[in-house]
Amino acid sequence: MVTKDVLMAEISKNASDEFGAIAGYSKLLDMIENGVTGVDKTVLDDIAGDIREIISDELNHAGKEKEMFIKLSDITPATD
Repeated sequence: MVTKDVLMAEISKNASDEFGAIAGYSKLLDMIENGVTGVDKTVLDDIAGDIREIISDELNHAGKEKEMFIKLSDITPATD
């Protein structure tokens, strides 16, 4: 068994990892958008679309992890 605090810490770490992945995917997207030699533009456009979809998924995961943390902690984001 683990404590609620340990679970909340792990959820926070997972959310942080999601944003780390987003940073990595954003770097790949930037590289593709700035051009890659020896690769057809249609291939790059297809890969860029896949990366955008992955980023969207990662944002969705981070949002769910935020909601899990709120449920466990009863701490809500500031509204000001």
